This record gives sequence, structure tokens and C-alpha cells, in this order.
Amino acid sequence: MKPRITTLASAVLGLTLALMSVVSCSSDDTPAASTELTFVDGIGTTTPDTANPPQKDIEKPLPCRVEIDALRAGGKITNHSAAPANYLIIVVWEQDGQQLATNTSVINNVAPGLTSSFEVSAPGEGTLRTTCRVKQVDRSPSS
Repeated sequence: MKPRITTLASAVLGLTLALMSVVSCSSDDTPAASTELTFVDGIGTTTPDTANPPQKDIEKPLPCRVEIDALRAGGKITNHSAAPANYLIIVVWEQDGQQLATNTSVINNVAPGLTSSFEVSAPGEGTLRTTCRVKQVDRSPSS
């Protein structure tokens, strides 16, 4: 049974990669979305908003906890833009200069001026020296 699952997983991965290359090689004349990171307060973003950068929407410091076999972080994000927004937040846990884990939280439909809580966790072992930080936050219009 295991070889069938491995073969199926390989086929799905191959199909996914093939579709990704077709999409990325399309000859559409529309400008590509920027994937260049800009940084504010050590946090990256691909969101082009210099007036209200999404990095300023994150509450600081980011509280983090170490539990048995789990690393957790949680905080708040306030939408300082003029329209409802979705957020993608990438958190990284580190200890003694080494990255222990990374994970992502998605928060949808935060109204302008309102604050939403988020929590993100990752499997891993940490100690009292484990820290966490927001590595990247991206904001997109909510539909």
C-alpha cells in the first residue's frame, strides 16, 4: 500500500509543478505583482503602501510561548488602511541564532480602524531562550 501512496503523491507533485510552470510562463501583457520585499522595523512586506505600511499594523512586541512539543505566538493587528483588508502574517521562532520553526497565519476581512487577534503555532521544542518575531506581513484588499 505504501508504494501506491508514494507514487500518487509523486504524480500530484509533478502535476502541481507542471501547472505552476505553465502559469508562470504565460505571455500575458499585464504587469506582474511585485515580490520584492521592503522592510519597516525589521519586518518584510510585498504590499506597496508607503503611507500605511502593514508592518505598522502589527502590535509589538509579539508575545510567544513554548509548550510541550509546540511553539506558539499570538498578537493583534489593526487595519490602518482605508478599506477592509486580509492579512498574511509569517512568524519565525529562533533560539541562539538558529531558526527553530516558521508558520503562517491568515486573517480575513479586517475593517478599517478595527483590530483583530491572531494566533499561530508550529511543532517544535524550545526553551526559555526561544524568541519569536513577525518575519513578514502582507495586506491585500478584502472582497
